[in-house]
Amino acid sequence: MKQAKRAKTFYGIIGCGEAFRKHAEAIRKNKESALAAVFDTDSRRAGIVSKNYGCEKSASVDAMLADRGIDAVVICMPHDTHKDLVLRTIQAGKYAVCEKPLALSSREGRALLQSRYYKQNIITVFQTRFSPAARLLFRLLASGKIGTVLLCNVHVYKYRDRDYFNKRWRSDRGRSGGMLLSQGIHALDMMRLLCGWPKRIMAIRKNFRPRLKEVEDVYAAAVEFRNGAVGTVTVTTAAKHNRNAHSIFIAGSRGSMEIGGHAFEKIIHRDLRGTRICLAGFPERSDHEFFLSAVNDFILRKKRDPLLSFAEDAVRSVAFVEELQHALGQKH
Repeated sequence: MKQAKRAKTFYGIIGCGEAFRKHAEAIRKNKESALAAVFDTDSRRAGIVSKNYGCEKSASVDAMLADRGIDAVVICMPHDTHKDLVLRTIQAGKYAVCEKPLALSSREGRALLQSRYYKQNIITVFQTRFSPAARLLFRLLASGKIGTVLLCNVHVYKYRDRDYFNKRWRSDRGRSGGMLLSQGIHALDMMRLLCGWPKRIMAIRKNFRPRLKEVEDVYAAAVEFRNGAVGTVTVTTAAKHNRNAHSIFIAGSRGSMEIGGHAFEKIIHRDLRGTRICLAGFPERSDHEFFLSAVNDFILRKKRDPLLSFAEDAVRSVAFVEELQHALGQKH
C-alpha cells in the first residue's frame, strides 16, 4: 500500500448501479476526495457515468486495480462478488471500501482476515452509523444517560417489487445471502453494537410471494442477549406502499430513545422526567458524506473513527445475522 501523503484520496468505483450515485456524490462533494475512474460490466452505463462525473472509464477491474493513481476502490457489485473483489483490491495495494455485506458468510469473511494482504485496509459501508441521529443514540448510550439496556426493538419495513427482483441475484439466496443480509443488515448491525451478542433466539420466517422461492419476505424474532437485555426483530420486503422505514427503540434503566425514518434520520430521547428531544428531518449532509469523511480521515491521517467498520467488525455483523438466520423455528 502506498504510504506517500496526499491532500486527496483518489477513488475508483466498481459497479455503476443503484448504489453508485450516493458514493459518487459523496466523493464529488468532499474536498479531500476525487473520483478517478469507474468500471461496470455494462460498458455503456460506465461510459455515461464517467462523462457525467468527468472521470476515466476503466476497461476492466484489472485495469482499475493497476492504476497507481487510485488509492481506494469502492465496491458496489452483487453480494457474491464482494469477497473476491475485496481480496483483489487489497492485493493490488489499495484500500477496499465495500458495500454491505462484506461477505456472504462469516466463514468467507474470516478468509479475508487471514489474508497476508489484510492490514486494516478493508472498510465496510455501514453509513447509517454516521447519521447525526445514530451518533446521538450511541453517545447517549455510552454516557449512561439511558442506563442499562433492558429492551431493544428493531423494525425494518420495506417494499421490493417485481422489478427489484428481476435482477436474478437478488432472489437467489446463494448470491444475495437472503433478506436479512440484503435489507436488514444496517439495522441489525446497530442492534449488535447496542446490545451485544444473542444468547437465545426464537424466530420465524415466511414467504408470502411464491415467486420468491429462495428468499423470505417476512422475518420475526424474539431475542435474549447475553447481557440480559431482550428484544424483537421484524424485517419485511412485503410492506406495500411503504418504500423504506426503519426504527430502533431502546428502553433503559434510566430512560428510553428511538431512532427511525427513511434512513435513521430522526431521533427521540425521553429522560426520566419525560423530557423529549426530537431531531427531525434529513441532515444537510447525507450519511454517505459523513461516512466518506471518516474514511478520508483514516486514509489521509490515520485518524480512526470508532464507528468505521473494518473487516473484523464487519465479519461480526455478518455472524450476528447468521445467528438470526440459523435460529428459525428453534431455540438456541
